[in-house]
Formats: sequence, C-alpha cells, structure tokens
Amino acid sequence: MARVLTWPWHGRVTGGLLPIVFKGVRVQVGMTRDQAAATGPGDNHRIVVPGIEPISEEEQARAPEGGSYWAGRALISSGFLYNRGIGWIYQAADGSRWAVAFVERNVGANTSTVVLQFSRFGEVGRATERYQRTLTVAVGQLGQGDRARFFSDLGPVSNTTIRLHSVSDSGRTAILSWNVFNSGSDRSVDTRQRAYTFVKVTLRGAGLSLSAVHEVLYPFSAVFSETLAPGLQYVQVGGNTGNLVEKSRTALEQGGGDRVIYEYDSTVEFIESNGPGTFSLVSPVAFVQRQNWMVGVFFDGEDPVPGYIRITSTGGSYWSVELETVRPEILIQYYDGSTVIEQLGQSMYRGGGGFSGSCTIAWDGPGAPWSRSFNYATSSAIVGRNVTTDYTFNGQSASGSGAWPNVGEPIVPQFIGDRGGRLPCVEAGYGNFTLITYIVPYSNNLVGIAEQKNIEPGKFYGALTPAGYVATGGDLSLENYEHYGSYHPFTGEVVVGSSLPVNFI
Repeated sequence: MARVLTWPWHGRVTGGLLPIVFKGVRVQVGMTRDQAAATGPGDNHRIVVPGIEPISEEEQARAPEGGSYWAGRALISSGFLYNRGIGWIYQAADGSRWAVAFVERNVGANTSTVVLQFSRFGEVGRATERYQRTLTVAVGQLGQGDRARFFSDLGPVSNTTIRLHSVSDSGRTAILSWNVFNSGSDRSVDTRQRAYTFVKVTLRGAGLSLSAVHEVLYPFSAVFSETLAPGLQYVQVGGNTGNLVEKSRTALEQGGGDRVIYEYDSTVEFIESNGPGTFSLVSPVAFVQRQNWMVGVFFDGEDPVPGYIRITSTGGSYWSVELETVRPEILIQYYDGSTVIEQLGQSMYRGGGGFSGSCTIAWDGPGAPWSRSFNYATSSAIVGRNVTTDYTFNGQSASGSGAWPNVGEPIVPQFIGDRGGRLPCVEAGYGNFTLITYIVPYSNNLVGIAEQKNIEPGKFYGALTPAGYVATGGDLSLENYEHYGSYHPFTGEVVVGSSLPVNFI
C-alpha cells in the first residue's frame, strides 16, 4: 500500500510571486518589499523528523508541478506565510509536536521581553493545548556609537528587532538574534538588519512541563571584536635641520682673515606633528590588525556553531631622508669679526621609503572554506621636494610622482559602510587601483560576497551559507541597494542580487 505523502515545500519564489499548483489550481501569493522583507519574513528553517524512510524516485515522480514531495523533512517560514505568523516546530522527547510562535517581542533600553506560544498539533481528536512562556533577557538597545560598528547608525536606537535566527532540525534549540537596521526609503541606503547579540533558547518537556530556558550565547563584544593597528603618527622637519658644518679653512693670501667652506649636516631632524603637512612623513611603523564579525550562528545537531568573517591585515612603512649639499657655502671671515658671503650654499633632500603589506578576508565557520587575499607595496624616491613612487597593488603595477610629503601611508583595510549607504564592505587601494569586497546579508543566513575592481561594475562571485562557501554569480547594483537573496537549507540553492524578494517555501 502506497503511503500518504504531504507536500510541505512549494518551491522558489519567482518574479515576486509564488505559483502554487494544487489539484490543478494555481494561486499567486505576493511577498512584501518593505524594509523587513530584506532579511526578515524571507527566512525559513529545516525540520527533520527522525526514523522516516526517504522519498523514492517513484514517489518523487508523482509530485505535482511547482514542488517536491518530502518525507520526514520540511521547511517552515519564521516570518509570515499566507498572512499568518509562523515560528518553528518543536519536537518534544515524548513524540509530541508543538508549533512555536512569537506573541510578543519588545526591546527596552537594557532588557527585552519575549513571549512564546506553544500549540500542540498533528494528533487527530486531541483537545487543543496552548501554553505561553515568557523570557526576560538582559539585552537592550545599542547606543549610536555601537550601532555604527554594524553600519546601522542611520535612525534612532529604537530601530531594533528580535528575530528567529536559526533552529536545530528538532526545534529543541533555537537562536534568537537582536538586530539593528538603518532608517530611510532611499534605495541608496542599506536597510538590512545586522545581528549584534545571539541568545540560545533551549526547549524541554511537553504540556504543563514545557520549559524555555535562555542564555546570552554571544553578546555584543563577541559578535564584533577587533585588535586595531596603532594610529599613524606624523613627524615633520625640525628646527635643527640645515646646520652648516665647517669642512675647510685657509688663510687669505693678503692676510687679515680666512676663507671658510661649509657643507650641510646630512642629518634631518624630525619632530612630532599633529598630522600631514609641509615637510612631514608618517613615522615608520609595523602593524598587525584583526577584525572579527560573527555574521551567523548555525547548528551541528543541537550544538550552535558560530560563523565569522575575519580580516587580518599586516604591513609596515619605512623611510630614510638625508640633507645633501648641492653647493657649499663659502664665507670670508675677517679677524676684525666681519664676514662676507662669497657663495651661498644650497641643499636638497634625498632619500626614499615606502610601505608594504597584505590583507586576508576569510570565512571561519561551518562547511566549505573561503578566503580572499591581496598584497601591496610601494617604493618611493625623494629628490629635493619631489617624490617618485612605483607601486604594486593586487598584482597591478604603476608609478606616479608628486610633491613632498607623501612617501606613503600604510594601507589598513577594515570593515566600513560603503559610500554613506552603509553597505558593509572592505575597501583598499592605492593610486589608480582599488579593490572593494562587499558583504551583503540576505535571508536564511545567506551572506553574498561581491567585488568591485577599480571602476568596473560590482559583481557577485560567491556566498557564505550555513554549509559554507558556495560559488555563484550576478550583478551588484551600487546605486540601488534594494535587492534580495536567499538560501535553500536542504538543496543548497543560492540566489543573490534579485530585484524582487526571493524565498523557498
């Protein structure tokens, strides 16, 4: 006897609408395009019921158009599906199943309140059972300064949400995220939500014995951490530079005085400066800078696994400058104390310097690895007040010239919010060359990775998922940040850069 199959997954949203085919009827379900749609209602989560035989090829062939049959596995939306709020499914140890939904989510200045409702389902003839559990969590709103670390400082501190971030396949462990986002209807502003705290919620028991215990798993200080390079210190030419040193002295043939030849002391004195200016340089420096951004928390069974994007930058600068005598200064010094200048002296600066370094951006999380590295170096020659520089950046070479003072300032790539629109990226460059790596958070804990070289258009080349790195392509608009992406938790399908909301349900 053939088993009864359900159809819990309908496929991928296309064109902003979801075609559902059931018993010959096609239904169009719209998806919103508001702020929350970027990384909110598009989320869904895996459900795996153990001990059920997988679908056979024969059974799969009977699936209707637009979807697939599944056995013991399903996707559930954590946002709104058919205008109903959906949370997740909790499979209790006694075999009962409970739909978990958010009744209340409030974020205060210092604490938050989360009310969860548990509804038993899936048992014919059983009376309805519903229970609520309240969590009071010691996580509050972020101040503006801390919001800026997540490129979400456009708008009030009340721009804060609590979301279901990820769930174990059994639903017994869930990760809630506290998020910040930017205000604005301008499409050149990135309004996607960024998590700043992750809280683990553990569910146990059933019925009256249901419990929900929470733990602040990763606070703000763990989600974003950094060890910054020392700030650049500038120096400028000091007052003792240019002293004359006597090189020879001969008596005048007629007597009454000496002919004295002076050259310039080659030592150039540098004193501290408040910043770049006339005859200034960056003090020689060697540095290591590290930044760590936890972009998601995933699951290995019931165990949470964090996923970081890490930036490591190393480098340093050097220079050496001397004062060279171009023409000595000659004085006639009479014994009566008077002096006549026979020849004025002339000097010039001569030396060189530069900087070099490297940067690696890498995924430190579950699944397939990913990293992006680039190197850079400059070599400058100083002659007088002119500087000629040969430089190499990301495999590209060129040269340039200019006036003192710029021998070279070390490149220190780090997370920034691009162009005031607050799209996260890592930017570096020198001369005519630039390289920008964009980090685009999407729904289902998908993070798109795009790149822009020099003045070329932005292009996606991959994405970070709960299963690690996946290669993918597409265009990245740098004028309109209203684009969408999603990840299928079972099949691994990835969509980035979609002009309309996208999801798998």
